[in-house]
Amino acid sequence: MKRFILFNLFLFGCWLATAQNYPQLTNARFKLNVSTGVQLPMKSFSDGAKTGFGGEFNAKYLVNGNIGIGLGVGYYTFGLKDIYEHGHPLHNSLKGNYSIIPIVGKFSYAFGPFTLKPYLGADLGLYIYGLNHEYPAEWGGLKSLGSDNIFGFAPVFGFEYSISENFGLDINTKCNFFNNLCTVAVSAGIVISF
Repeated sequence: MKRFILFNLFLFGCWLATAQNYPQLTNARFKLNVSTGVQLPMKSFSDGAKTGFGGEFNAKYLVNGNIGIGLGVGYYTFGLKDIYEHGHPLHNSLKGNYSIIPIVGKFSYAFGPFTLKPYLGADLGLYIYGLNHEYPAEWGGLKSLGSDNIFGFAPVFGFEYSISENFGLDINTKCNFFNNLCTVAVSAGIVISF
């Protein structure tokens, strides 16, 4: 959590250093965002999962120049960490992965009419959490598959930079909370406005 806060302070400092005081370049009401990023497992989830990779697709309607509501869907996959015995990884550890599919409603509030503007937001909705484990032959060679639908939320902090009237860049970080699991995500992507 400390890294999450420090990263957000760094992003805010970058915005302060580069913010320009001229109006935003677009009056568009709809925005589509395609992004890719990493998710860092936290708490007990980090005991068995490696860093996750994936992406998201978001659609947003701007109620006014600052408030946006929308929907988002994503897919992230996490590798499994090796199992250790006496400080050494076992030769034939588990194989497989974890996956997370967020299907969420989105709310955001952007600060100021600038080309580079920070925003705060929240994601709220369904997180489909899946697992696929394959045990080594000496452990019986069993496969374990499963998924669970979990309600969750994520506070979001990010920046959107308008390059032109219909095109921009977005970078954000969020902390996903669902069930007793937690991940910190950092994403970057493109924004198309119309």
